[in-house]
Amino acid sequence: MADYFDYLNRFGNVTFAQQSLSIVDAAIFAQLAYCDFGTRTYGRLGDLTKADATPMVAKTWQAANNLKLLTTLAHTPRYQNVYWLAAVNDFDFQRQQQFSAVTFQLTPNTYYLSFRGTRANFVDWKEDFNLTFLDAIPSQLAASNYLAEIADYYPGNYYLGGHSKGGNLATFAFAHAGDLRSTIQMVYNLDGPGLKRPMPSDPKILKLVPQSSLIGIILDPSQDFAVVHSTASGFNQHDLFSWEIRQRDFVYLPALDLRSRYAQKLLNQWVADLDDATKQQALDAAYQVVQNTGQETFADLAKQPATSAKAILSGLKATDHQAFKAAAHGLAQALLESVPKPDHHKS
Repeated sequence: MADYFDYLNRFGNVTFAQQSLSIVDAAIFAQLAYCDFGTRTYGRLGDLTKADATPMVAKTWQAANNLKLLTTLAHTPRYQNVYWLAAVNDFDFQRQQQFSAVTFQLTPNTYYLSFRGTRANFVDWKEDFNLTFLDAIPSQLAASNYLAEIADYYPGNYYLGGHSKGGNLATFAFAHAGDLRSTIQMVYNLDGPGLKRPMPSDPKILKLVPQSSLIGIILDPSQDFAVVHSTASGFNQHDLFSWEIRQRDFVYLPALDLRSRYAQKLLNQWVADLDDATKQQALDAAYQVVQNTGQETFADLAKQPATSAKAILSGLKATDHQAFKAAAHGLAQALLESVPKPDHHKS
């Protein structure tokens, strides 16, 4: 199985000035958005030491792989002279917003704007779910503003990309870019949800999902994406490190697997059938329940299972269940309607 490190070993001697961005490069930059550049708003990848990189990856899902990636990039000619700049990390508990982005300067006038995907805290996940009933979540508006500000300070040509929620943010920023669209070369949505108000198909938008995708199929009933082969199983396929690489591209499959196609039909029907008010009430109630635990992440809940379970049960008892009932009924109805009907014409 070829991976990012094999890719860098084989093709890392050619600079971005000599050979333009590949889809594998786009995924690498999307993955880097998970690293904490917040304390270093400007720098050169080639100057990063292991001591520098270690705290930058400490809160990522794949700390060991991300550390290896950063240190490998620092010694790879293709990436050594890439600069990061304008790193932002905005957290707003009241607005349910977690927005992070960083820009990479590939050549003097070429930039990759990388938007971070979802991390482990509850605010981040709640903002993701708000996609189902809000025309624009705060992070989408922040992504659009971020693009405008980068274009103002650093005129040139741009790539936009991100993994998970980051891919959604990149797509939203492009959809609302106005005259800046002509300067955007490509947009990479890597297993990110679709937009609540889908935009027409555009050749500049490339969306990729793994064969058992769950995140990337949400709000995207059109299947306007390519399917990448992941070497992992289940939800672990969401991890970009599991996507198989061949030469300067990924390995592709003809379609989603059966379970993912079924989940796509089910989830998108469920989201479409529920009115926005019910979605908001149900999600707000669920969010309040987890907030009552006093924890911030799923990992925190797991550390104190008995206390967390007690707090969740107490919260459920105090919650108005009407929205929950409506959401559950909608899910059950979508489940029934998405089951393939028998063909009585066949013998």
